[in-house]
Amino acid sequence: MNKTSYIPIILSSVRIQSSSHHKTGKWVYDKGKLNEELSRLHEGLNGSAAADDTVVLYFPFQGRLSKKDRLSLERYLESLIEEEILQEKTVDVYIIQTWYSQSFTQLMEQVEKIYYRLSYLHPYERFAVVHGFGEPTLYQAMFLSGVEVLHDRMSCMYLESDRAIVMETKTEPSFPSIIKQFRSFLLDYDFVGALQLLKNMKETPAVLGMKKILEMLEARVNFDLEDALVHLSEAEKLLPSTPVLEETKRILVKLNSTNEKEKDLALIEELYRHMEFFVEIDDVSAFLVRFYRAREAVLFFLLKYAQDSDVDLQSMKKSTIYKVVDELEQRYEQQKIDGYYGAYFYLKSLNVANALQVRNKSFIGHGRDPIENAELWYSYYGTDNITIARAKRRFLLETDLLFRDLQAEQDDNFEKLMDYLIELSNSMEKKGRLQDEGTSVLLS
Repeated sequence: MNKTSYIPIILSSVRIQSSSHHKTGKWVYDKGKLNEELSRLHEGLNGSAAADDTVVLYFPFQGRLSKKDRLSLERYLESLIEEEILQEKTVDVYIIQTWYSQSFTQLMEQVEKIYYRLSYLHPYERFAVVHGFGEPTLYQAMFLSGVEVLHDRMSCMYLESDRAIVMETKTEPSFPSIIKQFRSFLLDYDFVGALQLLKNMKETPAVLGMKKILEMLEARVNFDLEDALVHLSEAEKLLPSTPVLEETKRILVKLNSTNEKEKDLALIEELYRHMEFFVEIDDVSAFLVRFYRAREAVLFFLLKYAQDSDVDLQSMKKSTIYKVVDELEQRYEQQKIDGYYGAYFYLKSLNVANALQVRNKSFIGHGRDPIENAELWYSYYGTDNITIARAKRRFLLETDLLFRDLQAEQDDNFEKLMDYLIELSNSMEKKGRLQDEGTSVLLS
């Protein structure tokens, strides 16, 4: 008897769209169709020993969403589904953004990114795509991409009335192509690894431009911001102008600005950009280092720019973070600061304090405790009665609230650059230009 449990992955046939009428709500979808679909799932998954208590639901969305809207929509759907239908299950929802001109390869790459997120959240669990749901082409992309990323951890599940039958997938080990390796490094935000793969490539302008972008990204992660701008300027000479390179140029110019306020705010934005991709790849040590610095940077930003009276910032920077918080609190009480209340109360919140306490007790703080991924996110959320995916989502949504109060900009610049590099590498592979200079063998 098979006692292995599988996390069911379901592709919904219900397509979500944006509403153009505020009175009908922000999102439009066929509620009757969704209820019917979830009732089928309820019958087949509940009581089945093969189905895990966690269920992953993919919803297609026609068009593009901002990151904030995507996170809000995922949270809304999870709440709706758990409260009304799948009460016995924990549901994690992911949005797949699709568009009419999208090729099957682009669809596979879109799904692949979500599987990478799942593989970090569930590093040991087994998964099963539930057969019989969703649009066939998208279902095929989901299954094939799942096998590519998860290998033998991916299976297929068939629902029959009140039980689930699982057909396991057997895959033969194979050495991935140079493009797949390159894409894997990019999805892991491993800029050094991706750069290393390009070193033996024939030095066409496109390859040299990609190298410069990767060198720029590595410089940014190390806050070598002057060199980052130099690398980007060199990349612009080698590659056609695109919106993502123009956006990156604006970001780096602000990070190197001589205007102190503009630069200080840009540094806060950059710290949170780093945190977002470290959240995605579960590099909790790097995340906590930047989270601590970001809280400190916002505190000093408020002391420096949110009041009329001067404060001795150099003296404050030599103090403990607790003294800085006390100083800021006194100034708010004395009405010397009027504004930025959302940022102030967020920085003082138990969410932030609890998460940074994990840092303080660890080897990157003042103690020797290990940093556990689950402990960090449960501490931030305030309870362990939640999935790690949802705790991470709360952090990202609350970051948006902080940024709105600071009048800062939240974007997906790192993710856009990854997508751009993948697009470039795919285009070059199709044209037969990604060749190993040592062997002159086409890499496919």
